[in-house]
Amino acid sequence: MWLSGLSVATIAAACLTASPASAHILKTDGSIAAVLHIDPDDHPVSGTSTSYYLFIDDTTNRFTFAGCDCIVTVKKGSRVIVTEPLRLDTQSVPSGTVTFPEPGAYDLVVSGAPRVSGAFQPFTFDYLVRVTAGSSAALAAGSIIWLGACLGVSIVALTACWLQLKRQGG
Repeated sequence: MWLSGLSVATIAAACLTASPASAHILKTDGSIAAVLHIDPDDHPVSGTSTSYYLFIDDTTNRFTFAGCDCIVTVKKGSRVIVTEPLRLDTQSVPSGTVTFPEPGAYDLVVSGAPRVSGAFQPFTFDYLVRVTAGSSAALAAGSIIWLGACLGVSIVALTACWLQLKRQGG
C-alpha cells in the first residue's frame, strides 16, 4: 500500500515540477562562458517580440560589459534577421529583443571583442533557437492543459488508492 502512495506522490511531484524542455545552454569560448535565456520560458513564438538575456562569466575575471563591443546577430539560414549591439537591461543584464518573423530554426550569434586590445579574450557563441508558430496566449494555454492533465492523473491515482484502502478495511 505504501508503494501506491509513494507512486502517487512521485507522479504528483513530477507533474508539478515538469515543464516543456528548457533551453538554458552553457556555451564556452576559452575563458568566457555564457548562458542564454529567452522569454517566454525559452519557447519563442513567431510574430511576437521576444526578449533574450545572456549571463556572461569570465574565469580570468577580465571581462567587463562596459569594455566590450558585444554584437548579436540573428540569422535564419544565410538570411540575417537583425544585427545589433547587446545592451544592458534595467538590472544590468546583457539583453535584447527580436521578433522572429516565422516559425523555424534560427541562429542567435553573440560576439564580443575588447574595446582595449588584450583586455579580455574575444569570444563568439552560436545558439540554435527553435521558434514555434502561434501566440504567447496559446503557449500559456498549453501549460494550463499540461497542469490540468497532471492534476487529473493525480486525482485518479489518489481515488484508486483510497478505494483500495476502503476495500481492505483501512
